[in-house]
Amino acid sequence: MEKMGEWQKRFQSKELAKFDDKWAASSNQEVVDFEKLDDYASAFQGHDVGFCCLGTTRRKAGAEGFVRVDRDYVLKSAELAKAGGCKHFNLLSSKGADKSSNFLYLQVKGEVEARVEELQFDRYSVFRPGVLLCDRQESRPGEWLVRKFFGSLPESWASGHSVPVTTVVRAMLNNAVSPSGKKKELLDNKAIHDLGKADSSLTP
Repeated sequence: MEKMGEWQKRFQSKELAKFDDKWAASSNQEVVDFEKLDDYASAFQGHDVGFCCLGTTRRKAGAEGFVRVDRDYVLKSAELAKAGGCKHFNLLSSKGADKSSNFLYLQVKGEVEARVEELQFDRYSVFRPGVLLCDRQESRPGEWLVRKFFGSLPESWASGHSVPVTTVVRAMLNNAVSPSGKKKELLDNKAIHDLGKADSSLTP
């Protein structure tokens, strides 16, 4: 098994608690200050595979804060991972990501996808899920209503526009341990569902 690294400011989701304890026992969590990431370069050293699922919202952080987190922090993390020897970088983006979009959220997601690609990882996997279905500790009323809406729809229709966080996690892990001849992979919501259902020992 290749050595994998995951970097984050703070992890609050309860979804990882559903994974087998053996994975938690073999993990090493590094707490870093994203405003001073260069001071934590050692945390990015020696990982063959990197996962970046960092993100916030404009409502929570403001426009400037959103750009700083979803573009600047993500890009700096990727740069440090590349410098640290990472071969395969996995980026959680968004359905509709487009650097030419008139919507800030999709524009930033598309821009960071392109800028990470310029770093020339040996393998670069971009995940573009629809609405993420999960329970959050923070309050997001609008998102809660959207999740309830998709949760009430037939699975065949909802799966085209939404995906449970646990399915995304499984998809990212399953993809990471699956050989690929492609230098860049764009995985849409359907592909994420398919990968998330694939047989693997890396499942919650």
